[in-house]
Parts: sequence; structure tokens; C-alpha cells
Amino acid sequence: MLAGMTKRIATALGCGVLLAVTAYGATAQAAVVRGDDNDNVLRGTARADSIRAFAGNDRLYGLQGPDTMAGGTDDDKVKGGPGADVLNGQDGNDRINTGHDDQADFVHGGAGNDVIFMTGNDTAFGDTGDDKFFASYAGDGMEIQCGAGEDTVIFNQPSPGAKRKDCEHVKVIPAG
Repeated sequence: MLAGMTKRIATALGCGVLLAVTAYGATAQAAVVRGDDNDNVLRGTARADSIRAFAGNDRLYGLQGPDTMAGGTDDDKVKGGPGADVLNGQDGNDRINTGHDDQADFVHGGAGNDVIFMTGNDTAFGDTGDDKFFASYAGDGMEIQCGAGEDTVIFNQPSPGAKRKDCEHVKVIPAG
């Protein structure tokens, strides 16, 4: 391929893994990764990715870069990485992990009984369902809005500036 030319490539990698890349000249950047209605394992790259699953019990991994991920229906596992990520569980009983970095991530649990792991100055909305939030090393910018349902927030080291709203149960379990 000649430098400056653009080519769109999509390929099924087997076992429910779908990879879509856009190639510019001699380099390739993963920009959009989409699953299907099966159980998918979807992985991003070191760049800013958009990762979207649909039906099925999917696993999404953002890796590096500021990623936007959506789990779709059913029970999904969504894990961010280094970078300011936007993580959406959507429907189902999802497990969402923002990763352990210094970037502020944004989480929407969606409908269902979700488990959300967050650190630092992350923001999370539980939405509907009986959600559990595990907040590690909460910074002054951390914000948790539990939403409808019987929700629980567990801090290992809360910050006085961390905010929470509509949370029925709050516990502090010191790290160590």
C-alpha cells in the first residue's frame, strides 16, 4: 500500500474475536472493534479505541489509550487500562474495572446488578439494579451515583472530598 492511502480491513480471528483496523500508509491503527451476538473477547490497542459488544457474555479489554467501551446485553466483563476511559456495561449483570492508573475514568453500569471497581478520581453511575462499588484510594474528584436499587459502596481509603449520591450502604474496609 502506498503512503497516504487508506484501507479498511475487518477480519474474524476465530473463537468470537473480531478485529477491525484502519491502515494509513505503512502503519495500522485499531480504531473500532465490534463484536456480534456470540460470546466475544474484544481487545483494544495502545491507541484510543472504540470497542462495542452486542448480545452474548462478552469480555472487553481496553489496554492503553483513552478507550470507549460498551458491553451490550447479557453479562459482560469490561476492563479499562491506562488512559481516561469511558466504560458502559449496559444491560446485564456486568463486572466493570477501570484499572489502576492516574487517569479519571467514567463508568455507566446500566441495567442489572453490576460490580464496579474504581480508583482515584473516577466517576461512576450505577443506574438500575443492586450494584456494588469497590473504590480503591479514592481521590477528592471521585464521584459515585448509585441510582435505583439496593446499592453498596466499599472504600478501602476514602477521601473527604469523594462524593456519593443515592447510596444505601457505605462501608470502609482499610487496605492492608
